[in-house]
Amino acid sequence: MTRRTLITVTMTSGDLAMYLLHESLARERMREHERLVADAHQRQRLSRLAAARRLQRRAESASRRARTLMLSL
Repeated sequence: MTRRTLITVTMTSGDLAMYLLHESLARERMREHERLVADAHQRQRLSRLAAARRLQRRAESASRRARTLMLSL
């Protein structure tokens, strides 16, 4: 049978301050990471949108050329 031991941790005010600082910095790093990921996703969406617009313009141009060709026959 496993024996469980309850360990009580007492912190001094300095230890508590360091712990809270560490937690605060960890949260800030996470927010920065989330912002970087969101920025990367936005750049990817904008890149895809630009590619879609280029393809749309090419399709419209090809359609105009085909229409002109059909009218010239």
